[in-house]
Amino acid sequence: MAYARLEPFGAEADDARMAQLLALIANVNRDPKRRKTPWTPDDFLPQRAPRPANEVETLRPRIDAAMAAFGGVKRR
Repeated sequence: MAYARLEPFGAEADDARMAQLLALIANVNRDPKRRKTPWTPDDFLPQRAPRPANEVETLRPRIDAAMAAFGGVKRR
C-alpha cells in the first residue's frame, strides 16, 4: 500500500487522469461568455455509490432464484 500512495494505480488513478484530460479539453473549448468558471477535474469524476455493508445478504434472494432456475444445489 505504501507504493500506491507514492505512485497511484488502479481504477481510481485512471479516473483521475482521464478527468484531468477531460477538464483540459473542455477548458480549451470553453466559451468564457457562456461559462465564466473553468471546468475542474472534479466535474468529470464519476460518483461512486457506497456499497451496502452486507452486499451478499442483500443479493441472497436473487442468487437463490438464479440457482433454482438453473438447477443449482444450495449448500448452506
